[in-house]
Amino acid sequence: MTDPEFDLSQYKDDFEAKVRQMIEAKVAGQQVVAPPQVEEQPAVVNLMASLKESLARAQKVAKNGKPPRLAAPSAGSGREVRRRKSS
Repeated sequence: MTDPEFDLSQYKDDFEAKVRQMIEAKVAGQQVVAPPQVEEQPAVVNLMASLKESLARAQKVAKNGKPPRLAAPSAGSGREVRRRKSS
């Protein structure tokens, strides 16, 4: 299952070249040190703002007496009822 348009020569394997460089540096007596990993900071959520929004929604529900509808009401089953012919 090969695609005739797929050309593997377009892609280069950098991993193998980097490993070979590290091995050659080790053989030459150099010290190989891994670069420090940079951790991605998680998105900061403003908890107070979220709490205030939640309380505002709860107060609105308490005022109206009913929670807001999340979905539109259905328009029925969409099928018509067939009646039998009387003979």
